[in-house]
Amino acid sequence: MDIGKNKTKQRPLKSIPTPPKRSIGCEGLDALLGGIPADRAVLVVGGPGTGKTTLGVQFLLEGAATDEHGLHILLEESPHSLIRRFDFLHWRGKEKITYHKILKAGKITILDLLSARIGYREQYDLPNIICPPIFRLGDVLGSIYDTVRDHDIKRIVIDSLQSFFLIAEREVVQLREVLLAILEPYRRVNVGFLATSEQSTTKEMDNLLFAEHVFDGVISLTKDLAENQSIRLLRVEKALWKAHDFRPHQFSISSSGIEVLGPIGTTPP
Repeated sequence: MDIGKNKTKQRPLKSIPTPPKRSIGCEGLDALLGGIPADRAVLVVGGPGTGKTTLGVQFLLEGAATDEHGLHILLEESPHSLIRRFDFLHWRGKEKITYHKILKAGKITILDLLSARIGYREQYDLPNIICPPIFRLGDVLGSIYDTVRDHDIKRIVIDSLQSFFLIAEREVVQLREVLLAILEPYRRVNVGFLATSEQSTTKEMDNLLFAEHVFDGVISLTKDLAENQSIRLLRVEKALWKAHDFRPHQFSISSSGIEVLGPIGTTPP
C-alpha cells in the first residue's frame, strides 16, 4: 500500500482569463487608468471637500447606466443628506439619470450604517435603503454579503474606510484582516470596489497607511494654490494593472461630476 503518498492527479495549469474593465465614470480618469479591471479595488484618498464622495457617486452612476447594480455603504452621511447634496449630479450629460432617480429605480442599494452607528434609525419609503438592526462587525460584514447576493451587486462604494475601521477597533481585531475580509470575496467574483479615505496631515492616521498597500489602485485628491487661486488636483498614486502617469492633473467638479482638465508640470509619466 502506498500509504501517505499524495495521489492527487496533476493537471496542467490553464491560462487565466483577463477580466473585463470598468469605467470609473470620468473620461479623463479612465484614460489615465486604462479602465479598472473587474477584479481590482481602488482607494480614493483626500481631505475634506476634495471630491471623494463625488467620485464614488460617479462610479455608481456609471454602473447603473450600464446595468450594473451598485451598493453604497454610508457611514458618515444619511441617505437623505446624500440625496439632497448630490441632487445636482447626473450621468455624463444625461439629466434624467440622477442618483435619486436610479435609487428609486432600484439600481442602487444603500446600506445605512450611519443610522446603525448612532442608534437612530430613520424610516425610508424605499426597500433598497437598508439599516442593519445590530451594529457589530460580524453583522455588518454579513449584511454586506447578503446584500451583494440578494441584489446582484456588481459595484460597491464604501464611504469612508476610517469609520468602518472604528467598528473593528472596538472589537479588537486586526484592521488588515478586516480589510481583506471586505475586499477578497468580491475580487474573486469580479465585483468592483471603491472606498474613500480621509487624508490627514498629522500622524493620527498612520495606522491606516497599510490600506494603500492592500488596494490595487490609489487615487489622491487635493487642493492647492496656483497664482493665488485654489485649484483641485488629482494624482494616480498606484495602478497595479498598468504603467501610469504620475503627474498631478487639475480637475473640476461640474454637474457631470469630476472632470480632468490636464496635467500640471512637465515631469514625464
